[in-house]
Amino acid sequence: MALYPQLPGQAFIQVGDFIGVGVKQCAKRGVTRAIIVGMMGKLSKMANGKMQTHAAGSEVDMEFLASLAAELSAPDELVAAIRQANTARHVLELCREAGLVGITSLISKKVAEQCQRHAGGKLFVEASLVDFGGALLGRYPEVHT
Repeated sequence: MALYPQLPGQAFIQVGDFIGVGVKQCAKRGVTRAIIVGMMGKLSKMANGKMQTHAAGSEVDMEFLASLAAELSAPDELVAAIRQANTARHVLELCREAGLVGITSLISKKVAEQCQRHAGGKLFVEASLVDFGGALLGRYPEVHT
């Protein structure tokens, strides 16, 4: 809510693990724009096309995250370390330590693309990746509308 103080309280809906249902319902009900805000673990799953993100139903795909790092020209050592990471948060720490800029915005972009596709192209989606304290780490598009 701190990222979008201009929006009224009723504009904020917590969908938890069921983002797929959430974006489909938005499209079905004529909502034209959705903003998804989440932390690294959930957004990593969404970016990889997983629209049900509960820990029991899906895991963070470290190979997928390694491929995103490689797409950003990360050194081979970092890509290998990401493949062996324990959690999505660990991946974020590895990228931060290595100075890899842009992975959080790339994940946000993939989230927006996957959710738009899941909603049948009838919903414009923005995505923001935040840390545990709510600080903005990445956003797509870079400037929100």
